[in-house]
Amino acid sequence: MGSRPPLLNTTSKRALCSALLAIPTAILAFLISDKAEIPDWLRYALSPGWTFGFHSTKPQLCGGIFDCIGELTREISQAAEIALTVNVVIYGLLIFGVMTTISALKAKRPDTM
Repeated sequence: MGSRPPLLNTTSKRALCSALLAIPTAILAFLISDKAEIPDWLRYALSPGWTFGFHSTKPQLCGGIFDCIGELTREISQAAEIALTVNVVIYGLLIFGVMTTISALKAKRPDTM
């Protein structure tokens, strides 16, 4: 006959969908939080990784203007990577929880048809 492709159970499908949805959601939250016009409370609510990322990097002393520019670029890049990673994890867990709750509520609802 031939081998059948492996099937995913509903939890695996939910985890895959939540991971795929978490990445653009985290990027969008990071881009919104990057605007200077956004108030701090909204910035921290939309992008919890923002606080963690930018407070986890420590500024270094630099010898000259070019050293400062290079060091600042590395610090901002590292902080952005941390912020995006934390946002992806948090939004992934949030989306997975919402999807699990919705599917559990659908399963509990009796069919009236």
